[in-house]
Amino acid sequence: MSSFTFIFRTPFETIFHEKVDWVSLDTAGGRVQIFGGHATLTDHVPHSLVRFQYGMKEKTYFIRTGILHVNHDTNEVDLHCLFADAIDQTIHTTVKEHMAWIHEQIAL
Repeated sequence: MSSFTFIFRTPFETIFHEKVDWVSLDTAGGRVQIFGGHATLTDHVPHSLVRFQYGMKEKTYFIRTGILHVNHDTNEVDLHCLFADAIDQTIHTTVKEHMAWIHEQIAL
């Protein structure tokens, strides 16, 4: 699998600017999974979870009001958004486990 450069920023900071293996997010046009060599694409991202993998690490962010641009010629993906907040996987797992417990209690 070929990697590509992922540039992820808000008006206040560059959150990430490195090579990644893939990026997954929801756009106004639907769910997109991007790998190296993806076709050129520009789309609006109203709000979405953005997941990406680089090496053995995976990160997840919640974003609002963004623009996604995939450039096939340069093998770069630019994601510019007004708001981005990192999702801690531990917190996500804990919430998921708690929700499962709630469903079990309701079923009793």
